[in-house]
Amino acid sequence: MRDKVKYNLSDAISNISGNFFEYLLLVLRSAAVYIFINRSLVGTLNTYSFQKKRKPENISKVILPPEIKEQCKLADLKTPDDLAKEYKDFIIYFTNTISSSIKDEDLSLFYKNMASLKVKSNMKKIFYFLFGKGISGRYNMEKNSILLVKDYDELTFYHELFHAASSIIDKNNYYYSGFSISPNDSTVIGNGINEGYTVLLTERFFEPDKNVSSTYHYLKYIAVFLEAIVGQDKMENFYFNANLYGLINELKKYSTDGEIMKFIANTDFILEYFNSKEFIFAKKTTIKKSIKEVSIFLIYSYANKLRLINETHHIDRRTTVALLSNFISLFGAFVVDKETYDLAPKNILNEVMDNVFGDDDINIKKN
Repeated sequence: MRDKVKYNLSDAISNISGNFFEYLLLVLRSAAVYIFINRSLVGTLNTYSFQKKRKPENISKVILPPEIKEQCKLADLKTPDDLAKEYKDFIIYFTNTISSSIKDEDLSLFYKNMASLKVKSNMKKIFYFLFGKGISGRYNMEKNSILLVKDYDELTFYHELFHAASSIIDKNNYYYSGFSISPNDSTVIGNGINEGYTVLLTERFFEPDKNVSSTYHYLKYIAVFLEAIVGQDKMENFYFNANLYGLINELKKYSTDGEIMKFIANTDFILEYFNSKEFIFAKKTTIKKSIKEVSIFLIYSYANKLRLINETHHIDRRTTVALLSNFISLFGAFVVDKETYDLAPKNILNEVMDNVFGDDDINIKKN
């Protein structure tokens, strides 16, 4: 297992390549996210501040709110009387589709939120002005409402319904949504994983979204790799119960606290800045570095899972190499705006086999 990551700004700065200020922003943000999650999960963070607008205080240990444990069933599903028939029909189809595969106990949040859900649509120009160009739907947890552009497509509505199916505000004013947690609706942790898995579920239960952005497309594949490590049943259970803490605990079987927090910070950073024009000059350094670190985390986690399997089932090394090689082969490259992003470093297979499994009598061909 890889060494625990330590966020030391002096060490990070000494390794900076490219634009100093953009890179420093990533380091500071990743460190802030790491500190927030790490401390909030194991104790109390009395003071957390990264920007003036992000200063939650007295953050207690993050646990599943008791509200989530209250079970509802499909028979309890209700939709508001004043909800337009157009929206009700979509909700009924959505419910029938996912309830055939997802357990009732994992849809408690969805059944509860449907009773007071509000759905509205707005002109595209107004919507883009409010939320940014390219965004066609938004779920507001506090108001339990979905806002769509006037000419929305079905997949956008289903995407937002998945958010509604996995969101809750507890009595301590914590905002839980899928794989994200936010105190007082301010700093959002885990949003990159959450959006990626929401896209994956939307395409799994309905159809591929041809209009999904390059950022969401990338995060969807990160969710696919995560699911290969954690397992589909567990991932769906964690998501629909808004249980980021459960996902982190599961990943601890294969990685360290520091590596997991760094992974979450990188996916959040990619979601926020990948298509940002403000960060365009740092793409070759910061974005590519984040993508590389995300890939390395996933590959090492998968390798450690294989190592644990080997300890109990004694899979031979040749089979292990084949499984790991096949997993790594899925990390190709993608091009966005004529810029190529390699998802995994070269010769990573040999590095991982040496670090995780040690020397053996099977030679691995060098790339």
